[in-house]
Amino acid sequence: MSTTIREIRPEDYDAINAFWRNIEGVEIDDSENKQGFDFFLGRNKGMSFLALDHDKIIGTCLASHNGRCGFLNHLAVAQNHRRQGTGKMLVQKCSEILRTEGIKKIYIFLSKENIEAEAFWEHIGWFQYDKYFVMIKEVDINL
Repeated sequence: MSTTIREIRPEDYDAINAFWRNIEGVEIDDSENKQGFDFFLGRNKGMSFLALDHDKIIGTCLASHNGRCGFLNHLAVAQNHRRQGTGKMLVQKCSEILRTEGIKKIYIFLSKENIEAEAFWEHIGWFQYDKYFVMIKEVDINL
């Protein structure tokens, strides 16, 4: 296996979207269309990466920050490439980039049902942060 890590580019959208749709546990919503993908990459230049085995996508990790803390989204690794260090490499690459931006704390959001992802994150040193809970509201004109 020859794994390479490279920055995600806008033209990767179709292949990445297809990849995510085949990964159990990756949740995709309506905002993750081509326009939203391009906006995210443009706003967070040089922070998101994919792993390739030759020319085939085997992993992704999107990173962003708000100036105070960072966020990782859609860490996904193909089932047959798990437990080989691919996910950890992607997290390390995104974390390094966030650190160069002055970010000292990174958050992730996991589905409570995604036990495999929870085990992965704990294995690489992350922990649950019970100080906060997540709330969400769809943005509309009736705030």
